[in-house]
Amino acid sequence: MSRPGLEHRPSSVAVATKSIILVTGGNTGIGYEIVKKLALENPNFQVLMGCRDTNKGEEAAASMGAPANVNPIQLDITDDESIEHCYLAINQHFGKLDVLINNAATAAQHLPPTATLREKYDLTHSVNVTSTAVLTERLIPLLQKSRLPKIIFISTGLASLTATAEAKGHRSSAVWYSASKSAVNAVMAFYAKTHPTWKVNASDIPSMER
Repeated sequence: MSRPGLEHRPSSVAVATKSIILVTGGNTGIGYEIVKKLALENPNFQVLMGCRDTNKGEEAAASMGAPANVNPIQLDITDDESIEHCYLAINQHFGKLDVLINNAATAAQHLPPTATLREKYDLTHSVNVTSTAVLTERLIPLLQKSRLPKIIFISTGLASLTATAEAKGHRSSAVWYSASKSAVNAVMAFYAKTHPTWKVNASDIPSMER
């Protein structure tokens, strides 16, 4: 069975019966594992694998067996034009979004060793906080068309201010990362209050911190 591409509009029956899920940063790392688990364990999910490079997305989908319910979709959350194109594609082909999983993030690990502390803070906050918030806000109209909208922000235990203040052992030295995730928790809380009938939460995935 060939995996459908977004160039073909799915049937209205398929759209009506499937939950449409977007996973940002879905072709590598934690995002890849989220896409794989959702798609392989839930045939009624249509999982959109957000990826900056769709060729790499296609390779990632192939590596998990090219499941029919996985669609790579171009999405760079730091690029407003890419966000807009992603919105338009989802609206055209599915007409709604049931679940948004905000996974794409950085710990500034790819910056050169000479990167300054300011550069590390600027990058992590631009990607993890600003870009995540901008994407989420743009996709609200699609989530509003779902019967039970869900937004999941991938966070970390390192974002807890209480845990940081009370910690007796070693805490991560990448404070720019944990600070950005604290801000992500604040964004999550805002959307949870703004849309009280939705399911909005933050999820701690420990393996992200390794």
